[in-house]
Amino acid sequence: MSVNLNGTVNVVEKYSFQNAIKAVITIASASGRNGAEFPLYTASKGGVISYTKNVAMRLAKYGATANSVSPGGVKTKINKPITDNPKLWHAVLNESLLHKWCEPEEIAEWIYFLSVINKSMTGEDLLIDNGEILKSNFIWPEK
Repeated sequence: MSVNLNGTVNVVEKYSFQNAIKAVITIASASGRNGAEFPLYTASKGGVISYTKNVAMRLAKYGATANSVSPGGVKTKINKPITDNPKLWHAVLNESLLHKWCEPEEIAEWIYFLSVINKSMTGEDLLIDNGEILKSNFIWPEK
């Protein structure tokens, strides 16, 4: 909570509300939308999503945008316990419609788009999860 949510709030509040600002991008998580991870992590990332909407309302007077990015699985060193375990990696990939995780560079491209190219979308959370949130695994007996 102190890093993910409070850290985000502290940095944004200190540096964002000024005439020179063009965009604020916060990093949330797909888990902040679906709650499917560690309790405090999901709560903190859900808070980042909501907080960013509040920032968007307050930044509008500067003509600036504020959006959050919510990655799903990303191939980073911290995720090696999953990516280096063939059984877990296969199970995780089966949870995404595109059967993959993002590379860090893909997330960076979305952040570039939101911070440099975007001029109109504000107060939104951009979910980048390869369709994982749509994979419901709904099971029901056939008639």
